[in-house]
Amino acid sequence: MFSKTRIAGMIPFVFAVALIGGEASAAVVGFSPSIDLRNQDYTVGLDDSTSYTFSNSGEGGSFGFGLAAVETTGNAMVGSTFGSPSVYFTDPSRAPFVDDNLFTTYRSYDDPATIRLSERDSFIALRFMLQDGVHFGFARLAGLTLFDFAYETEAGKGIQAGPGPFTSPAPVPLPAGFPLLIAALGGLGLVRHKRKAA
Repeated sequence: MFSKTRIAGMIPFVFAVALIGGEASAAVVGFSPSIDLRNQDYTVGLDDSTSYTFSNSGEGGSFGFGLAAVETTGNAMVGSTFGSPSVYFTDPSRAPFVDDNLFTTYRSYDDPATIRLSERDSFIALRFMLQDGVHFGFARLAGLTLFDFAYETEAGKGIQAGPGPFTSPAPVPLPAGFPLLIAALGGLGLVRHKRKAA
């Protein structure tokens, strides 16, 4: 019924660069879609099997309209109390610092779980596992609008929830020896070219 938008996370790329010798900088990665969930679902893919889908499929809306909801796959989890996603407001005194010390239980939701939001800006806490370890993040919503989705690229590092706008991550630094490798390959090509010409 609703079209789906999929945003690929940059974690696999960051991890791949780290494997070949680069030092990937820790950074907050974020998207600010400001998308109206009445019109379509919104899915953020973090790797091949781990994702969060936001929709208006929550139960209990008045006049037959749904409420904002979140659904997870893989190791994606949402901070929760009493079987529903916990809601924190954007008031600085209530905006959460998301890590394993946050007073919440992290849960997965195979079916859409209603997020009990008012029209006021609110955060939900996110926790997910990737190849390099546990990552933390948050989503900011109000009513049926998803404003921001952000997470920390460094495994195990907590993140302070805060409003966007967020943009895609900055380019990842290349490995220290990468320019030298390029120069060596270029020199090798030049030598081969001269041998053929001779």
